[in-house]
Amino acid sequence: MLKLFVSISTGVLLVAICLYYHTGAEIKMLDAKVDDLSAVTSASTWVCLIIELLVCAVHPFPGNIMVYMSTITGGQDHVHIDGILSVLMMFRLYLAGRFLVVHSSLLTDQSTQTISAVSHVKIDLFFVFKAAMTDHPGKVIALAMFSMYAMSVWAMRTCELYYTSITDSHSIYESMWLSAITFLTVGYGDITPKTHCGRFVAVITALMGLGSTALLVAVVAKKMEQTRAERYVFNYLSLIHLEHKRKNAAADVIKFSIKVFCWKKHFERDKTKRSKMNITYFSWRLSNAIRAMRSTRVARCRVEEASVGLTELSQQVSQTQSLIAMLATSQGQILDKLTDLQERVKYKEDDDVYSNDEAVEKEDRETPVNEDVADSQASEGWLGTSYLKRLYRGDND
Repeated sequence: MLKLFVSISTGVLLVAICLYYHTGAEIKMLDAKVDDLSAVTSASTWVCLIIELLVCAVHPFPGNIMVYMSTITGGQDHVHIDGILSVLMMFRLYLAGRFLVVHSSLLTDQSTQTISAVSHVKIDLFFVFKAAMTDHPGKVIALAMFSMYAMSVWAMRTCELYYTSITDSHSIYESMWLSAITFLTVGYGDITPKTHCGRFVAVITALMGLGSTALLVAVVAKKMEQTRAERYVFNYLSLIHLEHKRKNAAADVIKFSIKVFCWKKHFERDKTKRSKMNITYFSWRLSNAIRAMRSTRVARCRVEEASVGLTELSQQVSQTQSLIAMLATSQGQILDKLTDLQERVKYKEDDDVYSNDEAVEKEDRETPVNEDVADSQASEGWLGTSYLKRLYRGDND
């Protein structure tokens, strides 16, 4: 009777899966404004539908179905197949994730759907899981680990109870212990699976344990990280500590330099072994102080580089913008001064030309002109004939 009920519920589930895909295809047809179902249904969609139907169709069928199964020792046993089919029914649990996605507030909110359509981000199981891990990482990890452990215990108990001679009272405790040491990847070896089905469940349990451990480590590491405010305070305190250390190292450099100088002067006057030892000792302390000051400066630079956050970046951007505005203002003032200087130079040149013209006209008006001399010079030229005659006569004489 129970197997018949399982078969009926399985048939209903298969019909619901087909209706789910049909509804999704109709929504795609409405969005694309087409009437052909094949135009919006890709080959991958058909493959996913077939795989889901095959996975969900696995269940203990009505009747007494017996098969021959090889044991770990190499023998053959005539056993029921219901145990294996019951374990394989665990793969239906992916429907729980789909249920969470369908009833998630991220999917039912209309604004979220609009943003998803615009940004081409698909809201599926992985998106909802990431959102839950962001909001409640501890609860999600705890629930996932407990669920996987419970499934492992049930599957291990089913395999060991169906195909071994273990009693029901002992199977649950041994399955819990075996699943625990396998899930935690400890593997003491005191209890091992007695069937191939149990080994298969143990492998799946180990893989689930590795995945949950990796998620747990990631969540713990994220929780252990400093917030932006804590990192800012820590870097600020580190800079203060390094500044004090640098000042102390600089003071030591000055102090030991003076001591080395004094002992060198003392050694020049009194060349004793004690003076030489003091010079060597204080020189060593001086080199250590110089080394400490340099290492402190390097550490300070590293902290300053690592402490560049959004606040420092915004401050740097503001300072850069202020510097650009100041340079633009200075450039405008320089251009105004150059323009004014060019206008002044041009006005000065025009004034000088005008003054020269007035001076020439004034000189022309003040200079008297002898018309007879001017006529004789015009007729005789630059060297008059009378002057040439006198030169000729003088040479003959």
